[in-house]
Amino acid sequence: MHRAAVIGSAVLVFAMSSIFLPGCASTPHKPALHIAEQFSPQTTNTYEVGTTVTKDFKFEQPALNKLRQEETSTKVSVKFDQAIESVDPEGWATANITIRGLTCKMVKQNEVQVDYDSSRQADQKNPLQKLIGQSYTVRLSPDGKAEVVDASKVKVSGISGLEGRLAKRMFTDEEIIKRHEVPALPESSTPVAVGSTWERIVASPPGLLSSKSFLKVYTLKDVKTENGEKQATITMNASESAVPAKDAQAGSGGLGIFAKMLDNEDEYTGQTVIDPDTGKVLNYTETLISSYIAQEPNPNAKPDQGPDTLVIRFIQSVDRKLID
Repeated sequence: MHRAAVIGSAVLVFAMSSIFLPGCASTPHKPALHIAEQFSPQTTNTYEVGTTVTKDFKFEQPALNKLRQEETSTKVSVKFDQAIESVDPEGWATANITIRGLTCKMVKQNEVQVDYDSSRQADQKNPLQKLIGQSYTVRLSPDGKAEVVDASKVKVSGISGLEGRLAKRMFTDEEIIKRHEVPALPESSTPVAVGSTWERIVASPPGLLSSKSFLKVYTLKDVKTENGEKQATITMNASESAVPAKDAQAGSGGLGIFAKMLDNEDEYTGQTVIDPDTGKVLNYTETLISSYIAQEPNPNAKPDQGPDTLVIRFIQSVDRKLID
């Protein structure tokens, strides 16, 4: 297929697509630590977790002095209290989660469809305001896993339209787990030292333009004390894995056959900061930026004008921080 036809077809496919909010090696001669979450019954902490999913494209034609850009995205930030009800002998905690604040923004092809902030006075009558104060229950493990115990008490039936679709999606098991898991932590039974690495193979998130699996490599970068608080920093870098993830879905992704005709670049990074003494995760973030690029020389271009260039991106990020 001619390159120009590939660009045109890829733009068309993108415009028609939609998204809705998708062993450890120890370094010798260094002290090993148990890096794990720790929970105590009858304690409460406040966290804020933001998730973003974006598809955008940029199509430049310098010879024609034309530029077309388009974005479709869903951004949700949830502030919640996490009250630990009990802890079992293996360190798993049962936690009651209560929503204290919420911001949501949905954009479809550059048009803002939902823009809500529970702290804005003007938004107090928005249907999403009904979610504030609602609760559900999860189980949390020392090594960062999360399981849904009971989300049936969250009432979303009275929320209609786009806000209703968004609310229902927020309280699916998939989204709840994403909100509460910290996948950067090593297996809780394995001590690690500065420089230690551990790996995980994961499937690409829903909505990625070309389905694949990623090999995540986590590294305990350093352990230091700041303002009297010990902080262990874990970094993550991922690349495409030749070995498929166990839960990898068959399929070619959002661009279909056109994905193989475009140059692909993936940037998948993350960082987690945890206090190894208290077992509190202070901050956790991971971001995937997957770009597909095509270029075609324009016969009418002047010597100082570049080729027609199409860049299509899929971006997914999770950002969790301890508030109190």
